[in-house]
Amino acid sequence: MSVLGLPILFLLLALSPLQTSSLPQPDTVEDKIEIANEILSSLERATVFLEERPWYFTVNSMMAFRVLQVELRGVFYAWARNPQLQSLSQRAGNLSKKLVILLRKSISYLKTRDPARLQVFQPVVKMGFWKLTGAWIHTNASMVYDTFQSPESLLRDHNNQCIMELLGTSSNASHPCSCPEFCRNLMTTPGCSGYYLNHQLLYFLFSRMVGCKEGLFKETQHFMNLYCANMMDLNQRIEINGEAHSMQGLFMGNIMLCGVGGFADFYKLEWLETILSWQDPQGGCFGKQSGCSVHDTAMAMGALGGFLYVLVKFPQAESKTPCKVSSSCAEKMVGGRHLSFQILYFLFSRMVGCTQGVYSHTEFFLKLLCSHMMNLNQESVTYRYSYGIQRLFMRNNFTQEQ
Repeated sequence: MSVLGLPILFLLLALSPLQTSSLPQPDTVEDKIEIANEILSSLERATVFLEERPWYFTVNSMMAFRVLQVELRGVFYAWARNPQLQSLSQRAGNLSKKLVILLRKSISYLKTRDPARLQVFQPVVKMGFWKLTGAWIHTNASMVYDTFQSPESLLRDHNNQCIMELLGTSSNASHPCSCPEFCRNLMTTPGCSGYYLNHQLLYFLFSRMVGCKEGLFKETQHFMNLYCANMMDLNQRIEINGEAHSMQGLFMGNIMLCGVGGFADFYKLEWLETILSWQDPQGGCFGKQSGCSVHDTAMAMGALGGFLYVLVKFPQAESKTPCKVSSSCAEKMVGGRHLSFQILYFLFSRMVGCTQGVYSHTEFFLKLLCSHMMNLNQESVTYRYSYGIQRLFMRNNFTQEQ
């Protein structure tokens, strides 16, 4: 690749979907207020849309609203004591009250329209089932699958049976946390993707909420780590391939569920901005080109509630957080021509532990930059400084073809 071609490639990569968000990093109370206002305004408009359509709710949408309700209550209590945040706290509390009324109506409709499915998932849509994490973790990219398989028919046919055994809602279940052998095999089958991966994570999220700790459920955290690592990879592939708009429900559902699981790296500011951009400005709903969708609106609200809740846990304004990057700086680091400086920049970001925004692609840029620098070194012996930077990179656990 020519010297001219590489910066052009970087410039393309620097644009969507790798671009940084125009929303501020929540380093100060003022920044938190700005972000929270955007989220709450979106949630309020979406609630107005849903209040007119409670008969369209499914179990999945009601589950998302229960998650949102817990997130809103967490925000309400955490910010009620801060004079600067009290108005936001009150808005969160008012939304939570509206959800109680909305859920009561939707459950009465669902009892008539789909009583069998409601019976299976009855505990999941009850108040008090969902609990949020007190500690945040990050996904591990080394757990991403190399290959994928498709046990769609098995999951479609047996998923509800396994959920009933787990929740104790089957007719012959004497207690929750039962896990027959076929459920163990189904829910731990490697290589699943899409909504089937989503269902596997849900199974272990349910087990955690119920309090199952014996047998397979001793490994609940391991499987949550595994599935959320692959759901992060899936969301990134959806984003890079430009498919996020056409796969809104899955994209936002992954954020909501892994967020409930405590995986903070799903709360990327650029993903928040993407979700906000999908909301219909007049109707307040979410959905693909075909129109508004109650399901997609529910997934959006569950995800947005997580973005709001994570602001409560964000470091206080007094702490100077590293890893901040402006849009202009990001473009220079991935689109400029100063290879040595660019490599040092991403090496520093790795040492500091930056993983958000453009830094989520640190390894990719390091490999690409050093590959190009290797070509330059082979073309000229005058690049001694470049060669030194390259050796520094190689010492940090990377190998290059000689």
